[in-house]
Amino acid sequence: MIFLPTFKEGILNMKENNKRTMLPPKNDMVFRLLFGSEGSKNILSGILKAILDMADDEFEILSITDPHLLPEYDGDKLGILDIKSKTKSGHYLNIEMQVNLVKGLGFRIEFYNAKMLVEQMKSANLYSTIKRNISILIINEIMFPDSNSYHHCFERYDIKNKVKFPGTTEIHTLELPKLPKDSDKTALWEWMYFLSAEKEDEFEMIAEKNSVINEAVIKLEVLSKDEKARLLYESLEKKRRDEAAREEYVRECGEERGIALTKEVLRLSSENKNPQEIADYCQVPLEKILSILE
Repeated sequence: MIFLPTFKEGILNMKENNKRTMLPPKNDMVFRLLFGSEGSKNILSGILKAILDMADDEFEILSITDPHLLPEYDGDKLGILDIKSKTKSGHYLNIEMQVNLVKGLGFRIEFYNAKMLVEQMKSANLYSTIKRNISILIINEIMFPDSNSYHHCFERYDIKNKVKFPGTTEIHTLELPKLPKDSDKTALWEWMYFLSAEKEDEFEMIAEKNSVINEAVIKLEVLSKDEKARLLYESLEKKRRDEAAREEYVRECGEERGIALTKEVLRLSSENKNPQEIADYCQVPLEKILSILE
């Protein structure tokens, strides 16, 4: 019988060997490496059991689609490294760790669910054979500020008459910033705490509470020691920071041009120029001039 070391033993070894600190599991790339490989089925099963209302035996046979992480990400959008899998009964799952709340995120998740449904229809002969299509979005920002809950499950539902539509699509969202500091005594809280953890004592504490999370923490420790994985993580983080800096620069330049244009429009208007004359002079659409003057 093979015994896995505890996380505390791993941390002691890491300190003795003067290794670097742990990679953050809530990073999209690290999350994909942790849960998206063929050797990760046990920990993937653990987090899915905590999120979904399904019998445990559904996850006894869990197939992972395209388990290989591409070595290069040129041209790929940051933050959309997802894991696709199927349960024992053939239910389709899309699991995604999203670092930032990007524009159109909700529409994209809906599209993923629809795409999984279309993929099923290619091989299904009867509508009755279609399985559930479930998207799970774990996000490191607040998506629903009007709700205090960190876990939401969305299905098609008649709000007025309180009737659930018997469809196949289902979307789960988990917002890490909303996680309560104190445990709510659920396995889901423990998994979300693990994903939010940053310090060694936090990883140690949660690893002692859950044997499968202990396995995930040990795998994270191994990844953190892997030079290739760390270089990939640092490269993607740099790319993310560069993109954010470019967006901020473009936004600031746009604001400066907008202020300059407004001043020029108001100056010309004070000289009794009509809107069309101002639009021609500034070489911008008339609608833009009218909106500024209003």
